[in-house]
Amino acid sequence: RRHISLSAAVGSLVVETTLSVLSTFAFVLMGLFLLSYGVPGYGHVLQWLIGLFVAFLLIAGLIALQRMGAFHLASRAINFLGGGKWQHLVEGGARLDRAVRAVYGRPARLASCFLWSFFGWWIGALEFWLALRFLHHPAPFSTAIVLEAMIHATGSAAFFVPASLGIQEATLLFFGQMLGLPPSVCLALALVRRCRDLLVMVPGLILWQIQEGHSALAKFVKGISKRSNQTPLPPGGRN
Repeated sequence: RRHISLSAAVGSLVVETTLSVLSTFAFVLMGLFLLSYGVPGYGHVLQWLIGLFVAFLLIAGLIALQRMGAFHLASRAINFLGGGKWQHLVEGGARLDRAVRAVYGRPARLASCFLWSFFGWWIGALEFWLALRFLHHPAPFSTAIVLEAMIHATGSAAFFVPASLGIQEATLLFFGQMLGLPPSVCLALALVRRCRDLLVMVPGLILWQIQEGHSALAKFVKGISKRSNQTPLPPGGRN
C-alpha cells in the first residue's frame, strides 16, 4: 500500500528476523549466567552454554550466507533442477540479495534495531519483577531476567507450538520453583503473561482488521465506479 517493493520488504524482514534471533541469543545467554549463579550446583548450565555457542556459530554462518547471496544461489539451483523453467526466480533472488546487502550496509541502523529488540526483552523482565511485587512475593531483578530468558529459550525451541501454549506455563513453573518461587506464584505469573499477551495482541489484531476492511471497501467502491464508467450508453444518447 505504501509502494514498497517486494524485494525491499522481504529483505528487511530477513535481516530483522536474524537480528531478533541474535538479540534473543544474547538475552538467553545472560539469563543462563544468572541462573548458574542463582542455583548452586546446577550442572546443566554448561551443556546449555555449549548449545548456545553452537547456535551462535549457526547464526554467524546464516549471516555470512545472506551477505554472500544465498537467495540467488538457491534460486539458481532451483532453476537448474527445473531445466531453466524458473528464470524469473533467479532474477527475483538477485533482487532480494541486493536488498539484503543494502540493509546490512547500514551498520548504525542495524545496531539500533538490535538494541531495540534487546530492550524489549528487558521490558518483559520488568513486567515479571513488577508482577512479583504486586503478588506480595518480591524477588531480585535477576530472577525476572532468568524467567524472561527461559521463556524465550523454550519458546524458540518449541516454535511449532502455537503461542507456546503449555510450554510457557511449564517453563515458568519449572524455573520459578528452581529459583525458590512457590508453584502458586509461578502459575499466577503465567496468567499475568497471558493477560499481557491479550492486552498487546488483541488491539493490534483489531486495528489490522479495520485497515483491511477499509482497504477492501476502497477496492470495492473503486471496482464499482470503474464498471459504471465502462457501461456503454444506449442508442440515442443518455437514458
